[in-house]
Amino acid sequence: LKADDACYRQAAEQVLHKKIKDQQDLIAQMTQEMDRAERRTLDTDPRLVAMARGYAGCMRGKGYAMPADTPSLIGSAEVKRFWKQRNDLGKLTPQLTPDEARPYLDKEIASALEDLECGKDFFRAYNPRYQAIWDEVSRRWGQG
Repeated sequence: LKADDACYRQAAEQVLHKKIKDQQDLIAQMTQEMDRAERRTLDTDPRLVAMARGYAGCMRGKGYAMPADTPSLIGSAEVKRFWKQRNDLGKLTPQLTPDEARPYLDKEIASALEDLECGKDFFRAYNPRYQAIWDEVSRRWGQG
């Protein structure tokens, strides 16, 4: 693994002109750049910010916790909510019987439908912008 990291480090420096310690460091740096680009691009667009506030308010009105009203923080709130629930169960893929799984499925379906209703305008504007940022950052880091 040390040899892999050394090779990866050298390749990243020569090809990408990036200084990294190992593969995990490359992903960490890329993620940090992605976060900065999202905040700089998405959170400064008044129209998108207004839509994000509307989406977050609608979801809160339906009883869901939202981390913020800013596009960069709420764009993946629904997915993160279910990752947390899965992690709270203690496993990446918990072993549940169909009867045990049914309440989780019902909640996820209801949440997804409410998310779709509340977020239709926000995500129509957000997703293409987010994807363009992701594509650009990924390309710069040799991941696209």
